[in-house]
Amino acid sequence: MNSLACLPDNSLVATAIDHKAQEDSVRLTWSGAAQARLVFLSEKPMDISRESNGDVMLVLTLRSDAKPMGQVTLGMDCGNGCAAKLPLDEALASLTTGQWTTLGVPLKCLAKAGADMTRLDRPLILETGGAWQTSISRVSLAAGNQAEHVLACARN
Repeated sequence: MNSLACLPDNSLVATAIDHKAQEDSVRLTWSGAAQARLVFLSEKPMDISRESNGDVMLVLTLRSDAKPMGQVTLGMDCGNGCAAKLPLDEALASLTTGQWTTLGVPLKCLAKAGADMTRLDRPLILETGGAWQTSISRVSLAAGNQAEHVLACARN
């Protein structure tokens, strides 16, 4: 399988790659031609409010294949008026290009930024208008000690 998905203008292309098993991961390539987003959709709205009250994180096993050439955000959404976006620039800058690692985003940070954790239907959104290439092997909820790098909550 060469391509899993792509937008008509090729601003975001997803390609199956190998990490621990054949085609168990996806390489995401943003061209920088336009703002584009990767969206994970849930069939039914998810309630992770209990998990967001503690130190549970959204953990991504990823490899930054190229440094981003624009601002990258990570977010969650649940419809009108309850989206959250957090900048990933500082966290991505600390990663070693070409090396698999885990990045944790505290759920409480996303809740504080506006995500309604009782009805998430888009539990992961990655967005940028710049050129960037990253590979993702796994997305899960986990304890903070499961992440090698942790995104700091924005101060408000």
